[in-house]
Amino acid sequence: MLELSVKKHSVGFDGRVFELLSPTLKSIRGLEDKLKKVTDPALKIDVQGEFFVSLGMPEDIYQQLQIEHIEAISDLIMPAKKK
Repeated sequence: MLELSVKKHSVGFDGRVFELLSPTLKSIRGLEDKLKKVTDPALKIDVQGEFFVSLGMPEDIYQQLQIEHIEAISDLIMPAKKK
C-alpha cells in the first residue's frame, strides 16, 4: 500500500523555526493564475509572498527575506523534476 501524507518542511530564519507545507496542485495553479494576471514586477513579489504565507510562513519573516532565500525556499518546496 502506498501511504501518502502532507509534506512539511522545517525552515529556520534568524533563530526562528517554522513549518512550511509543500504546495498542493490547486495552490500552484492558483499562484500561476494570479501571476499571469499581474504585469507589475513589484506586485508579483506580493503574490509570491501571499503564496508563501498561505503555506505557513510568518508574514514578518517573508518581509525580511533576501532574493537568495526566496530561491532556496522555492527549490525546497517545489523541487525540479529529475531528468
